[in-house]
Amino acid sequence: LFSSESSGACKKCQLIFQNDGNLVIYETSGPRKPVWSTASAGAGRKLVILPQEPFFAVVDASNEYVWYQNGRVQGW
Repeated sequence: LFSSESSGACKKCQLIFQNDGNLVIYETSGPRKPVWSTASAGAGRKLVILPQEPFFAVVDASNEYVWYQNGRVQGW
């Protein structure tokens, strides 16, 4: 369904949609550190789950895509 393309950087991970509008994968097996992000902090308002591609997206206050699975705005 989804790949962060983080090359197995996580042994134990947590996906969090933060209050700042950024969707982040954190490594949690040691000190918590981010390993991937949508880079949507400040722009994202909601995480939207869809029944078809792109399956999930981050949208702004106008419900416009800020990031979606296929990479409109690339994460790191």
